Amino acid sequence: MIHSLSIQRGDQLISLPSAHNADLIFSRSIILLTEHSQDGSVGFILNKPLDLTLSDLLPNVESAFTIYDGGPVQKNRIFYIHTRPELIPDSIHIVDDLYWGVDFEELSNILSLGILNKNDIRFFLGYSGWDCDQLKNEIEDNFWVTSNKLETKSIFYQSPKDLWKSSLAKLGKKYSLWLNAPKNPNFN
Repeated sequence: MIHSLSIQRGDQLISLPSAHNADLIFSRSIILLTEHSQDGSVGFILNKPLDLTLSDLLPNVESAFTIYDGGPVQKNRIFYIHTRPELIPDSIHIVDDLYWGVDFEELSNILSLGILNKNDIRFFLGYSGWDCDQLKNEIEDNFWVTSNKLETKSIFYQSPKDLWKSSLAKLGKKYSLWLNAPKNPNFN
């Protein structure tokens, strides 16, 4: 389903260039919705790596996992998604084999064992959030196009710099104009 207002957990939001010219955090972003209800929505930006590792933020954790900018809300908290529910209990199922972890203390123990790799888990600083009708209004105003064509492998295996273009390309010819548009169409 593409560009639908029947949004649900596991959908991705793909930013449209003209809508986010002034908002750099959302420019050319792909957001995975990890929660969506009548109260609002929560998601994480999948394609904005920061120049930080988990060890930079948590010195007691020896880990080279890259931290991603999850969004502008609660920038002082670390969040994570993963594909290993058998190792990380009490996680919230998002879609397919993708989970949202909630217990960071248990995760610290698992990380110390060295059994997770970058294709199992992704860490975010902050999250993206919307009040009850805010996301619906942004979609209606063409800030975002929605898709449920997310492949879990693309989150962990695809280069973050290519994720926006490849996700937009999957939506078909209607959106192909944006694939090679400049980051700010006003500079074209």
